[in-house]
Amino acid sequence: MNLSDINKEKHLRWLIAMSFFTSVIAAMASLSFPPDFSVEPPKLSELGLMFGHLQTAFVILACTALGIKLAEEKQTMSSIGFTMMAITQGVIFVLYALSPEPSKENLDEVYKLFTASLFLFIPSMLLIAVYSSFPKWLNIFGVIAIFPWVMETILYFRSHTLGDAEAAADFIGQLMINVTVAGWGVYTLKGKSHHKEIIKPNT
Repeated sequence: MNLSDINKEKHLRWLIAMSFFTSVIAAMASLSFPPDFSVEPPKLSELGLMFGHLQTAFVILACTALGIKLAEEKQTMSSIGFTMMAITQGVIFVLYALSPEPSKENLDEVYKLFTASLFLFIPSMLLIAVYSSFPKWLNIFGVIAIFPWVMETILYFRSHTLGDAEAAADFIGQLMINVTVAGWGVYTLKGKSHHKEIIKPNT
């Protein structure tokens, strides 16, 4: 592995980490423009939707890049996990584009699509949890972050309305997944090369 390869890997880690961090910043910004729950169905903020798009777009970028990087390092299980996570975020990206002011009917469709995304989200988080370059606490925390999303879905389909319980589950899920994503950024940035070749200068 020569110095040029080291620099390329360093730049790739920065790209991945900064994308994760940007997604978290966008997620926090979206919380400043929450849906209006005083009406039924809730009225969504266009700015909130824009930041939601940014959040998912940067997670897709980071997970795709990290998935490719891990595939090159022969860490197949983790690579599959991050690739599946990129696909999951692509499904969620579509959710933000369905309608800025959903009707009762298409709100059900949104949650049906969100439920479908969980079938990708859950295995992706379980596969990511085997990535040994992340600390065990972060991997376990990421798996636990699954539960608020599952609970939100169950609560919604019991009542087909968005109330305080659903909003609380959504907030907790958002908070936990963004802590997880921020952790992915930190430990990607701190990560070391998995290559074992002797470093040789370019000639």
